[in-house]
Amino acid sequence: MNPTCIAATLLDRSIPFIRQQFVFVALNLMIWDIFFMIRRQKLTLFTDCKETNTVLDLKKIIDGVTKVNPEDQRLFKGDEILDDSKLLSDCGFSTSTARAQEPAFLGLAFRGEDGEFEPLNIAPLTQPPDLPEVMKQRGEPSSDGNSDQTEK
Repeated sequence: MNPTCIAATLLDRSIPFIRQQFVFVALNLMIWDIFFMIRRQKLTLFTDCKETNTVLDLKKIIDGVTKVNPEDQRLFKGDEILDDSKLLSDCGFSTSTARAQEPAFLGLAFRGEDGEFEPLNIAPLTQPPDLPEVMKQRGEPSSDGNSDQTEK
């Protein structure tokens, strides 16, 4: 008997309170993580949240790393400033738009000592240098799709 059948059998025989608790846990497990890459100047943070978390919850995670209070942070999705009270799912983030292998991008700005938020400033990522010739694999496909295989 597979685990689903066992769980269904237990639910049929359980008292209503246990049935409600089981359904709640099952629904809670169906909420998947969404992943973010958060950038400010040369700082890059990777984190994950639930779709049901608020923007403020995400700022609290950032606070744990940067030690900057959530009220002194501003998160951007493109040019749009995200509202602290909104759910991440209401901001357009979902498991299909913010996956682990392709996280959603957010900009981060901090409040300065003058009380004003700094403008969004994200330094471009650097590109790694080309591999030296000795490290390139022989027989590697060329740009035209043909393989460069030489015989010895």
